[in-house]
Amino acid sequence: MGEQRLAFADCIIDPGTRELRRDGRVMALQSRVFDLLYYLASHRDRVVGKDELMDAVWPGRVITETALTRAVMKARKAIGDDATEQAMIGTVHGHGYRFVADVAELTTGEPTESTTSTTAHASTAAGSTRSGFRFLLPLALLAAVALAIAFWAPWQTPPPDDEIRLAVLPLAVPEDDPDMAWVRLGLMGYVSGQLDESGGIVSVNEADVLKLAEVENWTGALDEAAMAPLLASLGRLQGMTHAVALALEPSGTGWRLNYLLVSSGRTFQRGTMVGSEPMALARGAVQAIHGELLGRSRMGQESPLVSDDAFHNEAHARGLGLAMEGRCAEAERYFRMIIEADPDLFAPRYELASCLRVLGQSEEAEPLLKALESEQRAADAPAHLARVLRVKGVLYEQQGRLTEAETALQESLALAAELDDHTLAGNDLVSLAIVAQDRNDWDEAAALLDRAVVAYTRDGRKIMPGYIYSARANLAMDQGRLAEADEHLAEAVSAFREAGDRRNEAMMLNNLGFLRRNQGRLEEAETLHRESLAIREAIGDRVGVGRIYGMLAVLNNTRGDAESALEVATRAREISSETGDRLFEATALAHIGDAQRTLGDTAAARAAYVQAREILLDIDDGMRAGQVALRLAWIDLDEGHPDAALAAAESTLVTARQNDLSQLELDAMELVADVRLAQGARDVAIQAYEDTLLRAREAGWSGKANALAAKLADLYLDNGDTDQAAPLVGALASGEDSLQSLRVQARYAIMTDDPDIARSLYQRARSQAGKAWTTAAETEWQAQVNSIPR
Repeated sequence: MGEQRLAFADCIIDPGTRELRRDGRVMALQSRVFDLLYYLASHRDRVVGKDELMDAVWPGRVITETALTRAVMKARKAIGDDATEQAMIGTVHGHGYRFVADVAELTTGEPTESTTSTTAHASTAAGSTRSGFRFLLPLALLAAVALAIAFWAPWQTPPPDDEIRLAVLPLAVPEDDPDMAWVRLGLMGYVSGQLDESGGIVSVNEADVLKLAEVENWTGALDEAAMAPLLASLGRLQGMTHAVALALEPSGTGWRLNYLLVSSGRTFQRGTMVGSEPMALARGAVQAIHGELLGRSRMGQESPLVSDDAFHNEAHARGLGLAMEGRCAEAERYFRMIIEADPDLFAPRYELASCLRVLGQSEEAEPLLKALESEQRAADAPAHLARVLRVKGVLYEQQGRLTEAETALQESLALAAELDDHTLAGNDLVSLAIVAQDRNDWDEAAALLDRAVVAYTRDGRKIMPGYIYSARANLAMDQGRLAEADEHLAEAVSAFREAGDRRNEAMMLNNLGFLRRNQGRLEEAETLHRESLAIREAIGDRVGVGRIYGMLAVLNNTRGDAESALEVATRAREISSETGDRLFEATALAHIGDAQRTLGDTAAARAAYVQAREILLDIDDGMRAGQVALRLAWIDLDEGHPDAALAAAESTLVTARQNDLSQLELDAMELVADVRLAQGARDVAIQAYEDTLLRAREAGWSGKANALAAKLADLYLDNGDTDQAAPLVGALASGEDSLQSLRVQARYAIMTDDPDIARSLYQRARSQAGKAWTTAAETEWQAQVNSIPR
């Protein structure tokens, strides 16, 4: 991409500073949106195809057209254009986009409508769920260490009230010395942790820095040009005010550690430490950097030690480096090595517990976390206690132990407020929103996410982390607002990809697959699940692999391919059992039951459901236990025992209302109506469906409301009552497409003598289903089409 500044309308786009100015104001713009806008303006002489644009803006990455559409929408908003007017960015349907506004190229010295206001870019990444414990080496004298510092420009110590957000970059290390490979991330984590513990400096999460370094292909070279792309990303996405780059190289019989300290004002300071031990050199660099940033030559002695043993300190640094790369299975052995020698140390036990949670080994992680919690309470160490409680809360939520999760997270949130740690507060609030969502308390979940936005904003972030978008997407999906969920998921995928967060990118792809399945777009759903699976396998996320197999089981069952569903559900159950992920073991058992029921083996289905319900009751997940109870009631109905099915449905309904579980309440109400219909009480069933539809609309669950509207419309059409069916069909036509909805609309069109609309609906249904269009579906639809008068 060229470096020419471009002016159009009241805008100037400057690739040198990567700023868009509109009417003299610097506009907040994500990196990819900036690249997209500049690429279109630079190639304004022609139509730019969608594939070309995606390759140019997201090189080497696979993205959805939804992400591209969202980026175009944001670019239009930033320059004062919109999809209706298209005065600047025009859509060429079936091809791509063309920049249609008049553009002037500005020369280097040509004045612009510059402004002295700062760019509105700030952090987007919330940080990984692993809040790495920051540790300190013994404050011993550094033998044979010489310090030489040269200033490139006067260093301005920031005012005491200005928060320093420091990013420590991965180290450059000798490529021909594999034994020193651990230094790249190990010393990065050490330096970052030391400075964060010192007070007055907030370190950007090392894992987030590492992800961005990989995205920007950071080489470790200590020069301005090499650092510029990464520094730009860190400033935009992480709100970084300062950065430290370090490089380790041989020096005689010892080592030389060079470092470069950079401020957001692009002031540079270089330093060099020479000595025999890399860890000692890093300690000396920390002291010097701390003194330059805060005006104090040495840090305080209040931070706890990792160990007095130099070997253990190096082992801990090695383990931290592996954990930052997501290689928890390899990091685990280093932490265990230290614990075996000294079982009372906090840092390695905390890191081990964090790794065990990621690996799904909850049975070992939980007692370790409880011991750490007790110790930190006794030591009156609120910062460390808050992080232990957060990990506990996330662990309990994953197990479905929602009350315990909420208790731990609320206390962590209270401690974060005392510590004035806005990032931790934001992360806790997002996790609490997920707990509320698990309970179907959607209003509370939305309120908690709004509070999280406030917390992140107080941390200096103008752009929200991907976690906010993903949580809002899940909330919208639970309530059946699929178009809104699609929008939030596109934002989440974009945010996580830009931050290099592959684990969460995989999670969002999986969620997009779930959304596509709900929309009836099964081929797209499978593609997204497979993409997510490939990432999970590449990064060694065993728990995530198991969950995706669960999703594939549901997808195959939806297609009617129960044998494939049973196969992948069994694999999901095996993985969840191996990793101690009890919630998803229960979910996998439920999927196994669904497949067995489809295959006609009701005895095997019943056994799987019973096992699933026992696990869910044991982990105190009443909502999902109730859903499995309804599946068992369905088997009773299938086997000709409607009275037993009705009793189970009514009992579950009472439980749901007592515990304010609206989703379970609606499922139970629908089953009561289904039983009444099976008993031949058609009028009673219709009234029950009407009541359930009204309740679904009150709860804002549009997906359930559409499914119920389709059932009711079918019943009215069975009676030839098109007047009663008409408002229901109208509601379906304005909602999300599904095969059931399209079929009912087509049936209504035939019965009201509108054959052209019926044929159009048939084609839409066939196109949406793709390969999932079964012979039975074709037969049913052809029967409807053939009934249309010629």
